[in-house]
Amino acid sequence: PERVQRDLGLCHCNIPVIMPSLPNEGDNQGTSSLTLNSELSFENTIKRKVRDKKKHGVITANVVGTKYEIVRVVIEEMGYVKARDDDESANLIWSDSAVQQEKIAELRNYQRINHFPGMGEICRKDFLARNMTKMIKSQPQEYSFIPRTWIFPAEYTQFQNYVKELK
Repeated sequence: PERVQRDLGLCHCNIPVIMPSLPNEGDNQGTSSLTLNSELSFENTIKRKVRDKKKHGVITANVVGTKYEIVRVVIEEMGYVKARDDDESANLIWSDSAVQQEKIAELRNYQRINHFPGMGEICRKDFLARNMTKMIKSQPQEYSFIPRTWIFPAEYTQFQNYVKELK
């Protein structure tokens, strides 16, 4: 039977190992028993990465740039501290509108903002459609999964012609 004891970080193991015996002339093949005795340090038997715990300070959030109360509610529920309106060193900066490139460039490495440069080009459907059309024209095989798209009202006539061709 297997017996494992852990005492002050030491692992005392008395483990029987069943091994097939080598066939001898005239003998039937069977099994033989071998018992391994070991005394290993428990810490040496398990290799795991242990991170040093970082000292977690207070996370501050500057929400002066939002008109939505839900953002303030979530900030509070997350345990973040609302920073003063003029505090430029807050960990999180929330804004309802696009942020100037200069403001993003001035962020310190510990600061996060809910916008990134050029996000308007993919967040608005009309801009996304225009950009995807450009990509389809430049590399049609790579973007064949994009459905045909029209931007109304500018491309309404093209849309009507496409529908007529389908009929």
